[in-house]
Amino acid sequence: MRILPSVSFLILLVTCCISTTYGQKDDVVKVSIILDTELPQLQDFARRIESEITTLVGNRYQFEFQRVFRDRLVRDTEVAKSVLKEVTNDSSVDLVVGAGIAISAVMAEQAPFPKPVFATAVLDPELQRIKYTKKGTSGMENFTYMVVPTNYYRDLEVFHQILPYKHLTLLLDDYIYQRSQENPSARFEEFMAERNVQYKVIPVK
Repeated sequence: MRILPSVSFLILLVTCCISTTYGQKDDVVKVSIILDTELPQLQDFARRIESEITTLVGNRYQFEFQRVFRDRLVRDTEVAKSVLKEVTNDSSVDLVVGAGIAISAVMAEQAPFPKPVFATAVLDPELQRIKYTKKGTSGMENFTYMVVPTNYYRDLEVFHQILPYKHLTLLLDDYIYQRSQENPSARFEEFMAERNVQYKVIPVK
C-alpha cells in the first residue's frame, strides 16, 4: 500500500478504498479508529476523519464509526497488539485507522493485514525499520501509513549550527528504541560521525 504525505491524502485513500470495495448504495461500512489516548486532540482528529469521510462518500454509504481505546495502550506494547488483533479479526469491521504514534508503530510491525489498515503517525520509517519500496509503497498488503512531517536531521543540523555540540543525549520511546536496536540506522550513524558527535540514546516508557 501507498505511503501518504498528509491527512487529506489519507482520507482520500480511505474513501477510494470504500468506493472500490463496496458497490451497493446504502451498504453499511464500519470503520474502527484506534486511539493512543483519550486526549481532546486525538478525539478531534478522530472526529475530523469521521466528518470528512462522511462528507465525501456519505451519500453512497451508511457509516458506523467506532472509537477504540484501552488503558495502558501507550505504555504497554502488548496491550496495543491485543487491541489491534481484536479489531482486525472482527468480521464486522471493514476498515481500521490508527490515531497516534504508539498504535501506528505497532501496526507497522504487525503488517500485513486481512483488511485495510491505515496508520496516521509514523515518525521515521528508517529508524522504526518500516519498509519503503522504490514505488513509494509499504510493500505490505492492506497496510498504508502516513509519515509525520518532521525532519529530525534538519532540526539536529540547525541545532548544531547554533551550538556545535559534541555530546548528545536522545530520549526515545522504548518501543521505537527496541525496534531501532535490531538494525541501527546507517544514516543516523553517518550524520553523527560527520559532525564528530558522541551520543547516547535513553529509552523512555
